[in-house]
Amino acid sequence: MSNRQDQEVPLGERLRRLRKARGLTLAQLAERVGRSESYISRLERGQVNPSLSTLKGIADALGRPVVQLLDDEVL
Repeated sequence: MSNRQDQEVPLGERLRRLRKARGLTLAQLAERVGRSESYISRLERGQVNPSLSTLKGIADALGRPVVQLLDDEVL
């Protein structure tokens, strides 16, 4: 039996899944958030950690509350 930690999806992967589900390209999301396409790409690959304001902008662009971006169970 696996525990919840074994099932957690990294934030970047979660964001990538949500972005693709919304049919947005990296460039489109970056434009909506006011960040560069390379920043969003690095974020999705887990190479950077977003500030709360950036995470809020991403959540707004994806039509989700911030808390849903952080919760594995909403995917």
